[in-house]
Amino acid sequence: MNLKNNKLKIFCLSILSIIIISACNEEPNEIGLSLQPENEKYDIEINDTSTITSYSLIEDSVRTDETSKSLLGSFYDPVFGKTTAGFYTQFHLSSLGINFGDEPVLDSIVLSLAYAGYFGDTTTTQTLKVYEVTEDINYDTSYYSNNVLQYDQNNPIANINFQPRPNDSVLIDTIKYPPQLNINLSNISPDFGNKILNASEDELTTNEKFNELLKGIYLCTDPVDVIGEGAILSFSLVSQYSKITLYYSNSENDSLKYTFNIDSYCGRFNNFNHNNYEDASQEFKNQVIEHDTILGDNIFYLQPLGGVKAKISFPFIKNWSESKNIVINKAQLVFHVNEEDLSINNYTPPAKLLLVKINDEGKYQSISDQSEGDSYYGGEYNSTDKEYSFTITRHIQSILNNNEINNDLYLLISGSSVNANRVLINGSIPISPAQASDALQLKLFYTKLN
Repeated sequence: MNLKNNKLKIFCLSILSIIIISACNEEPNEIGLSLQPENEKYDIEINDTSTITSYSLIEDSVRTDETSKSLLGSFYDPVFGKTTAGFYTQFHLSSLGINFGDEPVLDSIVLSLAYAGYFGDTTTTQTLKVYEVTEDINYDTSYYSNNVLQYDQNNPIANINFQPRPNDSVLIDTIKYPPQLNINLSNISPDFGNKILNASEDELTTNEKFNELLKGIYLCTDPVDVIGEGAILSFSLVSQYSKITLYYSNSENDSLKYTFNIDSYCGRFNNFNHNNYEDASQEFKNQVIEHDTILGDNIFYLQPLGGVKAKISFPFIKNWSESKNIVINKAQLVFHVNEEDLSINNYTPPAKLLLVKINDEGKYQSISDQSEGDSYYGGEYNSTDKEYSFTITRHIQSILNNNEINNDLYLLISGSSVNANRVLINGSIPISPAQASDALQLKLFYTKLN
């Protein structure tokens, strides 16, 4: 008889768990109780005092080849210090077997890059440089944010000062185009353009042979020197507006042009440099560089672009398994954005965070709850409450049932290879008592079996 009662209790609690997740507007201790007989009702209790440890550490790198956006620019963050972004890319022939005619003469060669967003202060003037790459860029190779290639450092193709205008359309030959950055690659010297015009017929027959002649270009900017200034700019290299246009004439015709594509088959990747965090705030250095991890209990840091991640641990969560009569109905991990940093620096937090576990081999692995989809799992930024939350019910229950080892979790910025937005998160013990309600919390909705 007891066995049958226990099975009935477990079945009822399973139904309760489903109702809790889908009925967020009801009080947790009332949800679903009307479905049970009076003598079989179980109170759902809430606990948000579980010990959580958190601290930030440097990310090794992120993969950056053939991403949806390519980043360029420099930004001096008051917390994280200086960051610069540059990229390498091939470019391809728009038609094979091009013939520039007899006695071709270069007029100019222009690189156009279609804007796709930005992070930071676009009123800051930046210094941009373009170089010819002297090492192969391989489309089939995996490149990471700390990878570099050789380039002709002594002979820049372009060296300009510019103010980014990512929101302004441009007029070219009286026609209005979407926002783009146009860079003359022949102002310093005609050598780059002439290298193309003087190419042999064989070198222009295929993209493979063309990329043996011209392996690609590298774009970078000088670091900005004023705290709070600068911007990381996003470009869509596969946009129809991103291209290289060669303007020329020959013995028969004037005002000729030929377009080179930067298409989805071009090898390309980003390089990010955080200057070893030499210019970061002292508080940041104490935690991340000097490894004073206790400081993460107050506040911790997340930065994309191969920057900074956070380690999250529940050191005493197994204490909940001392009683076999407890069932977790819902486990919700809530991260609150540090509003002081938000008000002072006014940087938009990342749109989404990722929470992953670390397996026994030290590699990232998805948490089981993530298979339920983003609408259940969470991670999106709630701009009203200024928080991120994750539902990790299955993960916590598996730990309590001894089906999973209580390994550390890692909190990362989603899309960290293409987005520059960073954020500061409150730890479980905020610096100010007034911020106690905005502490890092693991909210456990659970039921005690009789």
